[in-house]
Amino acid sequence: MINRRSLLAAAASISALVTLGACARSSSKDVQGVAQASDSGASEASDAGGDKSEDANVLDRVKVASGFGEDPSLEFDAPLEFSEFHSTVVGEGDGPAIAEGDFIVTRSAYFDPASGEVLASQWEEGTYSPFKVDQESVGETATEFFTGVKAHSRFLMAGVAGTQKQKVLQVGDVVGIALKRAEGASKDLPPEVPAYTLAEDGAPNLGGKPEGAAPEKMVVATAIEGAGPAAKKGDTLVMHYRGWDWESGEEFDSSWSRGAPFSFKLGDGQVIKGWDEGLEGAKQGSQVALILPPASAYGDAGQGNQNPLAGKTLLFVADVLYVASPEA
Repeated sequence: MINRRSLLAAAASISALVTLGACARSSSKDVQGVAQASDSGASEASDAGGDKSEDANVLDRVKVASGFGEDPSLEFDAPLEFSEFHSTVVGEGDGPAIAEGDFIVTRSAYFDPASGEVLASQWEEGTYSPFKVDQESVGETATEFFTGVKAHSRFLMAGVAGTQKQKVLQVGDVVGIALKRAEGASKDLPPEVPAYTLAEDGAPNLGGKPEGAAPEKMVVATAIEGAGPAAKKGDTLVMHYRGWDWESGEEFDSSWSRGAPFSFKLGDGQVIKGWDEGLEGAKQGSQVALILPPASAYGDAGQGNQNPLAGKTLLFVADVLYVASPEA
C-alpha cells in the first residue's frame, strides 16, 4: 500500500501528477497521445498503437459523485483494471482556458482502483499543487492534457503514482490560473524602501546599492495593491520574487530568472520568518516590498549558522500571483 503521507508530498511537488502522465513508461515523452475529454466522459488509452480494447472505456466505468470544489467521491466496481494512462474532463469549468506556460493551481484526491479506498486527499490536508504547464515542468502528456482545459474544471485520471508505482485514480480540480504579474493600484512607498523599476515582464530591477544604513526592524510596504483575496495563515501562495543583499545591492535569488513562480503554505515555517509574517494580509495581485533584518531572515552570522545570507539584511520585492485558501 502506498504511504498516504508520501503520496500527498508527491502531489504537493507535482510528482504524482507527472508520474500519472508518464504511467508505466520510462518517460512522459514516450507517450504519443493524450486522452481527450468528451461529453460522455469517456477516455482513450494514451498508447498510439496496439490493442486498447481492455482499457478503451475504463473511465466510463467510474462515476465522480461530487462536483467542483467538493472533496471527491468515486463510484465504481472494484477492482478497476487498466494498463495505460487515461485522462478526461468530467466537469467543464467556467473560467479561462489554460495556455501552455500558465502556472495553475490544482487540488486532488487519490483512490485505490483495487479497493476503492481513499489513499489521500488534499481537501483533508488543506493543500494544493501549483505547477507550470509546460513540458519541462510536467512532461508532454500533462502539458497536452491541461492546455485548453478551463479553470474550475474537474478532471479524472488513471495511472500510477509514487515511487512504488502503484496504480491510482486521481480526481482533481483546476482551482485557478495564477496571474503573470502584480496588477492593481500603485501605492507610494515609504522612504526606507529603495527605488526600483519594473521590466516589461514585471520583474523588479534595483538600480544599485541601497543608500543609508539598513533598517533595524522589518519593513513591509505595498507597492501595488491587488483586488484579490487577502492571504492568511494556512493559505497557499503563488509568488514571483527577487531578493537583494542590502549591503552590496547584489541579487541573490530570483524566481523571474528561473522562469517559474514559487509556492508555499503561509505560516507553516516553509519560508523565512519575514515572509510568513510580512505577507499575511497581502491581497492577490499585490506587489510587496520587504526589508528583512537578520532576525526576520536567516539569523545572525556565527554560532554554527553556515547560511551565506546569515547576518545580512535582505530586500525582497514579491508579487502575490495567487492565494488559495483551504476553506475554498
